[in-house]
Amino acid sequence: MNRAGVENLQRSEDNGVSWSTLGQQFHQLDIGDLKSDGSGMLYAKVAPMPFWGATHSRSSDAGGTWQSLSGFGDAPVFLVNRAHPGQLLQAGVAGSADVSWNFAAVSTDSGSTWS
Repeated sequence: MNRAGVENLQRSEDNGVSWSTLGQQFHQLDIGDLKSDGSGMLYAKVAPMPFWGATHSRSSDAGGTWQSLSGFGDAPVFLVNRAHPGQLLQAGVAGSADVSWNFAAVSTDSGSTWS
């Protein structure tokens, strides 16, 4: 069981009775989203402040270590398909004050590539 908060990520191995903080990778970052695909893979959306400059990372060892994901963007919608582990969806609106566009992308390899 994992839980996220501002500046840290914690894990419980006894159904929430006790918690341990996992490393310092997310120190001084806001963990805005934490999801599992049901196969043990975790995904986290982190940012230096809420909703701005977000990046995504994944962990295959219950949050012990994390790998940054590229090509993810700052998507406000981030979904994990638990029926198909490794399948992710991101969607949102991108652009500037003058021009904006909708986007959606799918990954079938745990966020390594997007189409």
